[in-house]
Amino acid sequence: MLKPAKKVTLPDSIIEQLMQYIQEDLKPGDKLPSERRLTGFLGVGRTSLREALRTLEGVGVVEVKAGKGTFVSTDSNKIYRKPLELGVFSNKQSLKELFDARWIIEVGMMTLVAPVITKKELADCITVLEKMKALNFEEFGLFLDLDYQFHKILSKASKNGILIEFLNLTRQIINEERLHTAITEKGLKKSVLVHQAILDALTLGDVKTSVKAMEDHMEWTKELLELPR
Repeated sequence: MLKPAKKVTLPDSIIEQLMQYIQEDLKPGDKLPSERRLTGFLGVGRTSLREALRTLEGVGVVEVKAGKGTFVSTDSNKIYRKPLELGVFSNKQSLKELFDARWIIEVGMMTLVAPVITKKELADCITVLEKMKALNFEEFGLFLDLDYQFHKILSKASKNGILIEFLNLTRQIINEERLHTAITEKGLKKSVLVHQAILDALTLGDVKTSVKAMEDHMEWTKELLELPR
């Protein structure tokens, strides 16, 4: 059901509301309500609504047909995948829900990775970790790039294409949010330590310890993001 859009971040809020409406109440190929009705439902002006619809049209979620109206894409992949690519997580609660989903998947993924990770993949993790250790807190952006590489190695080790795709998309969004968080030298060192713990557990091939190490890492990331519990 459509609700009034939040005025704080209006464009993102309209997109978020429209995406929720499309996913929950409409089917591929369905026609959206008229512009007049949408502005009434959302409590926004036509200019803001049109901007949001142009964004959704640009990524293929909706299709505007001249003289007929705006329709939901017939490609269900675009409807359900595009919110991740768009970064339609404009408030802390939405980001928390995304993070919680990643937590469940990435922690669970350790049960797949620990028994099968190769020596080459472990060596690649060591290389990334050594680069992490050489950084200072003023290079947090570079640290996040390395963090992405570390977890990408693990997701590929799972040999599960769906996990790889999901984690790639969610990590891009979450790391973008982490760029705006404050980090200290002590905080950076702790981030290195939680990655070291994951690597140590995987080197031993210990599933239980690997799961615990990833849980600790996720808990630390959640603390950095200041997400609600």
